Amino acid sequence: MIDRKKKSILLIDDNPVNNNLVASILMPQGYEIYIVDNGRSGLELAAELIPDIILLDIMMSDINGFQVCKHLKSKTSTRNIPVIFITTDSATETQIKSFQMGGSDFITKPIVDVVLIERIKHQIKLSEHSQWLETINRYHELAEHFSDLGFWACQNVSGPSTFTASKQFCEILKPHQNTDCREARFDLGVFNNIIEASNHTALTNQLKKRWAACVKDGGMFDEVCHYPLYNGKKFIRIWAQFTKETSGCINAFGAIQDITQVINTENELAALKTKFAEITTRQQMIEANTQLAHELNQPLAAINLNVSYIRQLIESTPAADNHKMREALSDIESDVARANNIVLNTRRILKKEPVAIKTFDLNQLLEETIRIFNRDLLQKNISLFYDPKEDTCMIRSNRTGLQQVIVNLLKNAIEAFASMKIESPVIEVQIVRHNKEIHILISDNGPGIPEAEKDSVFRQYYTSKKGNTGMGLGISKALMQEVDGDIQLVPPPPGKSTCFKVIVRK
Repeated sequence: MIDRKKKSILLIDDNPVNNNLVASILMPQGYEIYIVDNGRSGLELAAELIPDIILLDIMMSDINGFQVCKHLKSKTSTRNIPVIFITTDSATETQIKSFQMGGSDFITKPIVDVVLIERIKHQIKLSEHSQWLETINRYHELAEHFSDLGFWACQNVSGPSTFTASKQFCEILKPHQNTDCREARFDLGVFNNIIEASNHTALTNQLKKRWAACVKDGGMFDEVCHYPLYNGKKFIRIWAQFTKETSGCINAFGAIQDITQVINTENELAALKTKFAEITTRQQMIEANTQLAHELNQPLAAINLNVSYIRQLIESTPAADNHKMREALSDIESDVARANNIVLNTRRILKKEPVAIKTFDLNQLLEETIRIFNRDLLQKNISLFYDPKEDTCMIRSNRTGLQQVIVNLLKNAIEAFASMKIESPVIEVQIVRHNKEIHILISDNGPGIPEAEKDSVFRQYYTSKKGNTGMGLGISKALMQEVDGDIQLVPPPPGKSTCFKVIVRK
C-alpha cells in the first residue's frame, strides 16, 4: 500500500544496477520507491498507484519508454503524472522526442545524485502548483453558477500571498451599499474581521483559534458567523480548505455565502412549529373531549334508560319486582364500569401509553355487549340474532377497545332504522374463523349506505346523520389498527343492506 504522507516515485527501467542506484539516492530523501523492469508492468502499476513522479527509461526489452509515455498521457487517470526520462542517449533528437511524447524532463546517464534530487523536487513543486490551479479553476467555474456564492483563493497564505476573489465575493463583502465592488480590495485578513465581528465572545475566540490553526497547519473551516453589513447583522457562512504542500507553503480556497435570509426563515419556521405544536395540543384536547363525549353518550343513555325502567317498576306496583330491579341495577353497574373503562382508555391514548392486551372469551364479550342494547332493541322492535357456534372463542386483544367498536357498530345500526321505516328490522352478529384471523360480521337490513359515501365512512368527522359528531367509525378504525386489526365495510349477505367486518388477528 502506498503511504500518502510521502511522495511516491515509480521507476520503470530494465537495468537492475541503475534501479539500485536510483533507489539508494531517493529513499534517504523520504520518497516511496516502486520499481518494475518492463514497460507493460510499469503501465499496470502506474494505473494502480497513481504515483507523484515516474522515472522512465527509453530503451527497454518489451516496449520502449516513448510508447509507455504515450500510453500514460492518453489515459485520464495518469495523464497528469510528471514523467522524467532517464537514458544514456543524449542526442538532441531524443530529447526533443521525449518532450513531444509528453515528458516533463530529461536526465542522462550516468546519474548525478544532486541533479536527480533537484529535478524531482522541481517537478513535484510544478505538479502541486498545477494541481492547485486546476482545482481552483474547477471551483471557480462551479461558483460562477451560484449567484449567492462568493468564491476566493489564496496562494501561500503565510508569506507573500496572492488573493483572488470572484465578483460575488466582492458584492457580498463590499463595505458600503453604494460602493462599486470593483473598488473593494480584500486579502485573507477579511475573514478575521468577519469572525471578530461576531457578538458571541466565547464562540468568537473558539472560531479564531480554529481559523489560526488552519492557516498554520492546514485543514478545513466551515462555520456561520455574524457580520455587521449594511448597518445590520448578517449571517455569513465561511467555507475554506487549507492545503499544506510538501514545500511547506499553505494554499487555500473556499467560498462565502450570505445566508441571512435562510437563518431568518429557519427562525420563523421554528417559531411557527412551536405555535403549531401548541395549536395541535389544543386540537388534540378538543378531539379527545369530543371522542370521550361521543363514547360516553351510549353508556350514559343506557344508565338513564335503566333508571327510568326502575322508576316505572316502583310506580307500577306497591311491591316492586325485585328480580327485574336487580337486573336493571346490574345493567347500570355494567354501564358505569364500561364508562369508566372508556375514560381510562381515552386517558391512555392521550398519554400515548401502550395498549393493554388481554386474553378473553369473544363470545362472552359479544353477549355482554348485546345485552347493553336489550331494552333499546325491545322498545324499537328490532330483532338481533347472535348464535355462537362454539362454546368459547378465546382471543388476545384490547378488550375495552374491541367492545367500544362493537358498541359503535350496533348503535349505528339501531340509529339507521330510525331514518327509514323498516317492516321487520334485523341486526345479525356472526363470528367467522379465517386462517389466523377472527372475523366479526355485523349486518342489518336498514336503509344502507349510499355508494358515493362508502369510501368516506371511516374518515374522522364524516357523518351523514344530523347532529352526529362523525367520530364513531373513525375511532373504531383507529382502535382496531392499534392492535394490528382492522374494520372494513364489506358486501352484505343476501337480505341485508349493510355489513361491517371487524378483523381480530390472533
